[in-house]
Amino acid sequence: MIPIPLVLISGPIVFALIIYLIRRLTPLASSLSTAVAVLSAWVVHAAPASADETILGGWVAGGEQIILGRTLFLAPADRPVLIGLCLAAAVLLVLAGILPRAFGSPDDTFFPGLIALLGTSAAVLVTETFVFSVLLVEIMVALIAALIQGARFGSTRGAWRFFLFSTLALPFLLVAGWQIDFQAANPGQTALLNPAVLLLTLGFSIYLAAIPFHLWVAPVAGEAHPLV
Repeated sequence: MIPIPLVLISGPIVFALIIYLIRRLTPLASSLSTAVAVLSAWVVHAAPASADETILGGWVAGGEQIILGRTLFLAPADRPVLIGLCLAAAVLLVLAGILPRAFGSPDDTFFPGLIALLGTSAAVLVTETFVFSVLLVEIMVALIAALIQGARFGSTRGAWRFFLFSTLALPFLLVAGWQIDFQAANPGQTALLNPAVLLLTLGFSIYLAAIPFHLWVAPVAGEAHPLV
């Protein structure tokens, strides 16, 4: 039996590789991508909470998964978030397959890229270690930058600025995560909490493109496809 966290992470990534091979067959790529997104939403909804319960004919079990000493667990609070992401992705994938030629379809890497993002999104949510979640978000940033760039080779301004500013947030969040983990292991060291809060605020301000870290918003809006 395969634990549910591993299914939610590896399933979309494996299908993303398959979809990449057929990415130029737009109707087929759109249909398969949409089916994967909807199936992922159903798996999250039907995922058993206990390791003693199974779905999909006993192949998928609930509970947690331990990889490299780190616990992966689908918490109840993560379910609606992941279901919402999967259904939103399904809508975008359908639109990418039926958009009229006059409007223009996104680059053909949109289908495998968005499905791969679902797998990494699941990894971020089920990973209980903050530092590892931040590193996984950086992988998502790289995938999104590739989708923003698409097949355009004339300008890299939008994708580059998005990647640059999002990466700038990484050190602040990593240090904040280290301070929080250290304080949890040493409850008496409360002096680390205030700097950690400041670092988290600064890091998420960069991630959320708060002023003055919003310089990527305009070029991305002007260069990337609307669905991206």
